[in-house]
Amino acid sequence: MNVSNEVIISSLFNIGRIYKERFSDYEKAISAYEELNERFPDNEYLLLSYYNLYLLNKLTNNQSEMEKYKRLVISKYPETNYAKLLQNPNYVKELELKRQQDIQLYIETYDSYMKADCNTVNTNCNSYLDENPNGELRANFDFFKTLCVGRSADTIVFKTALVEYIKTYPEHELSTAAQNILAYFGTTDVQALIADLQQRPDPINNGTNDVIPGDSATNITPEVKELYEFDENEEHLYVVYVKSEDVDIKRLSFEIRNFNIFNFSMRTFNVTNLTFDGTYEIITVKPFKNKTQSVNYSKLIANS
Repeated sequence: MNVSNEVIISSLFNIGRIYKERFSDYEKAISAYEELNERFPDNEYLLLSYYNLYLLNKLTNNQSEMEKYKRLVISKYPETNYAKLLQNPNYVKELELKRQQDIQLYIETYDSYMKADCNTVNTNCNSYLDENPNGELRANFDFFKTLCVGRSADTIVFKTALVEYIKTYPEHELSTAAQNILAYFGTTDVQALIADLQQRPDPINNGTNDVIPGDSATNITPEVKELYEFDENEEHLYVVYVKSEDVDIKRLSFEIRNFNIFNFSMRTFNVTNLTFDGTYEIITVKPFKNKTQSVNYSKLIANS
């Protein structure tokens, strides 16, 4: 297809969209989409134009044309979300419910892994993988299974599992995490590998004494100091404090756990949620050995 035809196709599609969304001129929008499909029956916007024509004819109470485009979407594109929505008006709600359930299962699996409960991890992972052959979180759950191999098998088996994971998900970001684990090898078993990692400089502790603006002894009132003695070398934690209605709390919890698995596969970070006053949500990540670790972690996650 030459460039001029591509421009015409894009223009006709956008004209239909503008008439529909900006001016609510449904008749002209229908004309634009119909002209697009008549002149270019194999255009790249065919599915979207069919679906828009279904909606437009529904808005103009043209039952026969509405049914016509509904049939076209379902018959030509049966596996798309558009077709599934036309066949099941509750499809979007069910899809969102399934997404929330998957995220909750991931959160529970992460927490089980941090407790070294690989029986639960493997059960959860197998459940998700069996029920979701094309699920968007397959690589995430499979990575948990791979990490659990490292808790129960020798080095060769663990290395093999990591290599298989990379081969299965070569483009996924967690393959980079698997490669990073392999880069640490050179010992005879996984426990020695973990011990070696624990002796190395912490990835989130670069040895600097970062200071958070306003974080100094001069900002602590005498009354508070009597109750709490600040020590930057004591254990710290990372806290997210948000208004529940402003964010998707479950999604945020998922993203924090996923960040930890990607960046710190060999470390144990416990993530907990607490609802405060029915309005705010507090998410904590711990433990950090000192203030510097927690500050550097906050910088890493802020830039991720």
